[in-house]
Amino acid sequence: MQLNYPIPKFKGWLKSKIPHYFKTRNRNINTNEALIKNENTNTYIVEFRGTRIICRQDNKLEYKLLTDPDSYDESNFYAITSLVKEGATCFDIGANIGIYSLVLSHLVGTNGQIHAFEPVDHIRHKFLVNLAFNGAKNVLVRDFALGDRLNELPMYQVKEGLFRGGTSTFVHNNNVEVMGEDAFERRTVRIMKLDEYVAEQNLTRLDFIKIDVEGFELNVFQGAINTLAKFKPTILFEHDQNRLNGLKILESQFSEILSNLGYSCFEVFNDGRRNLLAPYCFDRKLKGNNLLAIYISIGE
Repeated sequence: MQLNYPIPKFKGWLKSKIPHYFKTRNRNINTNEALIKNENTNTYIVEFRGTRIICRQDNKLEYKLLTDPDSYDESNFYAITSLVKEGATCFDIGANIGIYSLVLSHLVGTNGQIHAFEPVDHIRHKFLVNLAFNGAKNVLVRDFALGDRLNELPMYQVKEGLFRGGTSTFVHNNNVEVMGEDAFERRTVRIMKLDEYVAEQNLTRLDFIKIDVEGFELNVFQGAINTLAKFKPTILFEHDQNRLNGLKILESQFSEILSNLGYSCFEVFNDGRRNLLAPYCFDRKLKGNNLLAIYISIGE
């Protein structure tokens, strides 16, 4: 497979904003070679689900999207494209370089709105470049995090240039253990409750939430109770059981919150032939690391 997308005319503006990000352009990449040569620092454009994402081989997330875009989070995006409609309001919590935000932006159209939260500066800069590249004007990017209380907390922020660029976290999780604390910078980050943010923004609807915050998901839920009860958004969230076990976070803590609010959960996965949703009651080992929570109330 060959990828060959030219950088458009505003490349000079982008280069002036982030000079380290563009090395070469208008080059072909053979993905078989890319599997071997990660030292390549060329920049490429990948067309992905109605968007175009700037990618390099020296970042794990971008490398996966670059080498196999069709299978990148395939089950998650199957669910999203089935559930998110034009005009929707969506939250992307732990937005990284903006892949989910951009796809959501494309789905909701000009009448919809995306609120994205990414507190790591160098990652958020990539996100902003991707927004500009796509001309996405319905995405609001926030530089703080969401949690269970108004606060400031030290965050392990992965150092710029490391291959595993999506591992920043508020908790000392398995990624910090494996990569070592030297791979991270400790920076203080402002935190708001999702409930407080929704009230501050005077939002009148919230249709969909995606949460991927490396072990801080329960905290986000704990700060979102009123909003979930009021708007009943569909929620796609990472649920890494091995990571949660290491952090001593119990399955019952998620189950209690969601069931009390009228949500049912489904495992999102691909069995090698098709994308599937399987009912999940926090009672077994997951095949993957993602759950979909849908409000279902008997009698409505």
